[in-house]
Amino acid sequence: MIFQQEIKGLWKSKYSCIFIETMDFEYIYKDIIEFSNSEGKCLYAWTAEEGLYEEHNKSAFAGTIHPNITLQMIRFFSLTNKDSSLFVLYEFHHHLNDTSNERLFIELLEALKDSSHKVVLIFQEYCISTEIKPYVAHISTGFPTVKEIKKILVNLLKEVIRVNKIFKIQLIPEEQKKFIQSLNGLNENQIKEFMNHDLLDGVLNADDIEKLLYFKKKTFDKEGFLEFCMAEQMDQMAVLKK
Repeated sequence: MIFQQEIKGLWKSKYSCIFIETMDFEYIYKDIIEFSNSEGKCLYAWTAEEGLYEEHNKSAFAGTIHPNITLQMIRFFSLTNKDSSLFVLYEFHHHLNDTSNERLFIELLEALKDSSHKVVLIFQEYCISTEIKPYVAHISTGFPTVKEIKKILVNLLKEVIRVNKIFKIQLIPEEQKKFIQSLNGLNENQIKEFMNHDLLDGVLNADDIEKLLYFKKKTFDKEGFLEFCMAEQMDQMAVLKK
């Protein structure tokens, strides 16, 4: 995946922190889990609701709902853990407006230079102070590629067919390509939302293309960030098979 290639390339860079600008935390976090597993890295995550926890454990460390304790804990892990580690902090940047937290964060990033550990910040908008920017690499991502859309779609259809043996796909090859093309610009959750509702009638046909375009417009009107984009090349699109 393009995202995994980007983060792998940045892993050996001078930056102690990677800021991922995305509208779809769940989709990107799945990629991060896959990256950490394939590269043999310990993965920790932080959310305001749960605090800091190890991905394979899910049990949060005491007191880490508080940002300052989280930063101190990451500093401790980076000093004592010889294994390469990735610390994913979701919507954490708000807390860096506090000068004491910002100071702790800069000290942490300075300590992580040339180490086997990195911090990842995730939010839908890139917003970092001038003091922190020199330590940060910026990635803007979040929407699946055409190849990834096809994979999501095939997995959804496999499950539908498993449950409903009489489900039918009534799309000629060109309509299949147009359908996949029309999914471009939706995130994974939006694709699943549309498909789970649309496939209730037991058939996928040309009428669903118009329904999909209406769904995209409605989503854009509601959420305001949908990208109406077309696939770069038609030959990137593989034909769906039942």
